[in-house]
Amino acid sequence: AYHNFSNLNVTLGVDGARGIGLFTIYDPPDGMPGISYTFWPQMAIDYTGEYHILSVEHGMGDIAVPMIYTHSQNNLESWESPQYVDTIGIQAYLVAASKFDSKVAVVYAKPRQNFDADFYNNDVVYIESPDGVNWDFDNKINITNYLDEDSIRCFNSLDAVYDPEGNLHIVWVTPFYNQNTFWASVDSCLLWHWSEETGTGLITDGLNLSNPGTWNKSISSCNISVDDVGTLYVTYCRFFDDDVSHGGFSNGEIYYTFSIDNGDFWFPDENITNSESNGCMPGDCDNDMQLSAADYVDNSLYLFYINDKDAGMFSSEEGSETSNPQMYFRYPLAVDVDEDGNPFVPGSFYLAPAYPNPFNANTTLSYDIENEGNVKLEIYNVAGQKVSTLVDDLHQPGHYTVNFDADNLSSGVYYARLISSENRMVRKLALLK
Repeated sequence: AYHNFSNLNVTLGVDGARGIGLFTIYDPPDGMPGISYTFWPQMAIDYTGEYHILSVEHGMGDIAVPMIYTHSQNNLESWESPQYVDTIGIQAYLVAASKFDSKVAVVYAKPRQNFDADFYNNDVVYIESPDGVNWDFDNKINITNYLDEDSIRCFNSLDAVYDPEGNLHIVWVTPFYNQNTFWASVDSCLLWHWSEETGTGLITDGLNLSNPGTWNKSISSCNISVDDVGTLYVTYCRFFDDDVSHGGFSNGEIYYTFSIDNGDFWFPDENITNSESNGCMPGDCDNDMQLSAADYVDNSLYLFYINDKDAGMFSSEEGSETSNPQMYFRYPLAVDVDEDGNPFVPGSFYLAPAYPNPFNANTTLSYDIENEGNVKLEIYNVAGQKVSTLVDDLHQPGHYTVNFDADNLSSGVYYARLISSENRMVRKLALLK
């Protein structure tokens, strides 16, 4: 779905078959009384194969603009008349459609005032339909409800996905903000997760200096994905001040983290592009930014991003014009899952369930290694802190066991993480004293 300036409308192209390249062009409704036409479509395909499209009136800035919604009916034979959803002040909105059931949600950054709006002063709001057909657009669920005195706000980066249990998960980025002065931090920001089950929790912080260019912060372009057993994956761009272009703008890297317990606990993030190019001249930079991730994960993350060859966002103001590759990246995670949903290939890389579990002070962890290389087995608490490193050594292929002595730790939930150069695997532990 895209907007077409030649005839000022939202356009939908549907391929005849995957990869054929023969597109049938459709003309979804993109206006309604009082709204001449809209731009910037966001689209999702629901459980039944119908299309849902959000679009907004051209503009944004000091005055928030209308956002409208429509969905296809009868396999694109007709469209529902557009419905007004809300006004919006920044291009941070999407439709999330579950592949596991019929739920569909509209998720967006809602300006906290419609007039004299600025890009930074937003709450995170969603509206949910149980079947993708019946909507109550007056039933807006505000999950942040920021107060005037709060020091953070949602900016322009958010995403959402449904898990296999039908729960909606939302992630978003918040720079620091002062409502009295309309000041927002240039770089440092925080990355958040929300679901109805877990509430709001911090995934990771980007409390570091950087100069990522207009529209970006130290953490930008956040995405959330899920696999068929409910493991959540969050991907995003990170910017630092020790990897900058010759012009002084930060080069981005792509990071990911994951949660096996619906977002209560997130493992330490990992850099998966490692494309440092400090001091690079125009044409030689590796600035990975503007990331998008597929909603659903099988054995890999599926990513699409821009590899900007001169850091910054605006060529007219932040660097030189360069030809920038548009990158597709399949990042392998594992090749199968065991009965608990953990990555597993019989006879290869595997972390067995701890025994006993729950346990009092001591338990045994056993694991299998397929290839020679360095292996780590680490223990984390629910705050994301590493409390013990049980193994950090070169391993030959084979079966290993190790004792975990938790006598100096308090009762609670912990996570054992086995890491090699090629694989990751996690087990949940319960210490009961």
